[in-house]
Amino acid sequence: MSAAVSASPGARLTLVVIVVAVVALTVGWRLAAARRYRAHALVQTAAVAAVTASAVLFMAVSLVRNVLPEIPARLGQAVYAVDTGHAVIGIAATLVGLYVVLAAGDVLPARLRFRSFRPFMRVAYGLYLVAAATGVALFVVAYGAPR
Repeated sequence: MSAAVSASPGARLTLVVIVVAVVALTVGWRLAAARRYRAHALVQTAAVAAVTASAVLFMAVSLVRNVLPEIPARLGQAVYAVDTGHAVIGIAATLVGLYVVLAAGDVLPARLRFRSFRPFMRVAYGLYLVAAATGVALFVVAYGAPR
């Protein structure tokens, strides 16, 4: 992977999904602050679903095909280090985000839900922001700045 390689349509779509999801998660946070909880739930659920779908359809495939076979030998190269960090943070963000959505939607049994959503939502939001930043950095390192 190098900046001389052209980004695939999947990589470009993933970049757009990441940016739109961060904007949506931020809007959802502001909706919660304004006590518009139903709108907050819809926006957050849509953002988590979009990121999860993108991760499963594009990011995981790229990770398995292009990165994991080169680890640990190329971990010292920037693109592999950023990709690996992005994968770890992104997996954590996705798992926490999905857990929050499932717990808030009363999908999980009562014993697996939590009383206070705020700490979990803050952790998920922070992880999504870091994952998005590393995702954009990965895109720039691998393909150059988007045009």
